[in-house]
Order: sequence, then structure tokens, then C-alpha cells
Amino acid sequence: MSQKAWAQKNGFSVTQYNNWEKGTRRIPIDAAERLSDTYGLTLDAIYRGRLDGLSEKARNVF
Repeated sequence: MSQKAWAQKNGFSVTQYNNWEKGTRRIPIDAAERLSDTYGLTLDAIYRGRLDGLSEKARNVF
């Protein structure tokens, strides 16, 4: 899936996604919570990259 398609699917702009991926901006807590709910991720996984404790399905998101 392209960045544009993923961003649109999850209700974000491509610019937002690019800024998060590059580390230019942090993911706002409301967006992180939405990703957490959608993909079964922990906030530690989203903000710190810690994958321990995630299900196999959630690990595949990364």
C-alpha cells in the first residue's frame, strides 16, 4: 500500500504521514490512540518502537 493510500485509509493527510515518518513532527496523542485502536498497537510501539508484548498481527503492521 502506498503512503498516500495508507494515509487516506486512516484519515490522515500525506503531509502528516510524511512528517511522522521523517521525525519532523510527533504523532498527536489522538492520532496515536486511533492507530492503537485500529491496529491493536500499544503507545510504546507507536512512540518508542517497542514491539514486545504485541500480538503477531500487530507486529506485522510495522
